[in-house]
Amino acid sequence: MTPIEATHVASTADRLFFERNPGRQFRVRPAFENEPPIASDGSARQHYVVVRQIAPGLRIRTGFYATRLVRDCEATARAMCTELVGDAE
Repeated sequence: MTPIEATHVASTADRLFFERNPGRQFRVRPAFENEPPIASDGSARQHYVVVRQIAPGLRIRTGFYATRLVRDCEATARAMCTELVGDAE
């Protein structure tokens, strides 16, 4: 899968997630293979993506690496988004 294809698959998956979970505004998930950014230092860190749905059909995403499992719940996802992108409000 190319990075462009991975981005399309991820966008579709995020849209479906928020449609199925209308009470959620934030999400943390493992990145899809080749989903940007794909640069790594070769360590065993896991690539994650935090997603914020601003409005139906309008989402922002940012990737990060973690050395441990990151739990996907609204509070964790909101905190990660605020840490990485800025104020989540």
